[in-house]
Amino acid sequence: MTIDYSGPPFDEIRSLTKDLQGWCPPEKCCHIAKLIIDNGFKGFVEIGVFAGKSLVSASCTFRYLGRGIALGIDPWSNDAALEHMEDREYIEGWRQRDLEQVYVDFIKTVIDLNLTKHCSWVRARSEIAVRMFETDSVDMVHIDGNHSEEMSTLDVRLWLPKVRPSGIILMDDTNEVEWPSTQKAVEMLMEGCDLIEDCGDYSVFCKRPL
Repeated sequence: MTIDYSGPPFDEIRSLTKDLQGWCPPEKCCHIAKLIIDNGFKGFVEIGVFAGKSLVSASCTFRYLGRGIALGIDPWSNDAALEHMEDREYIEGWRQRDLEQVYVDFIKTVIDLNLTKHCSWVRARSEIAVRMFETDSVDMVHIDGNHSEEMSTLDVRLWLPKVRPSGIILMDDTNEVEWPSTQKAVEMLMEGCDLIEDCGDYSVFCKRPL
């Protein structure tokens, strides 16, 4: 089924994110906004921000709603991005990325778009930042960090307990053909969640109520 992502805040999201670096397509940016709106969420946490396409989308949504905050967690570190990764082409590509400049550009984007009231970030590894959150305290988590089996499963293990019952976990790159390394993380999510949408490149899960 094709969803009509026209009108506010979707038009603004497409406009503000079209020139940002990153791989989050406009449809996914708008899908994140719709999940926030439809579920009445006031909080969104993202693991793996890069240049901020999806985090900016969530922040724009909260600005449109007049409440809520999107928090991004990312060390912006080449070493962290490559930990446990094995694909040589992937490794070489990420070694060449200037993540310090990406981080600076991300901050500039948030300031230039006047999103500081609804956007925050922590420059830290996922396993450090997770200590900031209580159990069952987060409405929605977007897991889009290091895609190795070791790190993707660690993110699920750390963050699933932080999501409240009936909250949403959006997991990036769950296509088993392109990303076999994330399949164990998907299996772990299925143990405590219901798959509500398989969007091809990513999946949306709902944490089962206790």
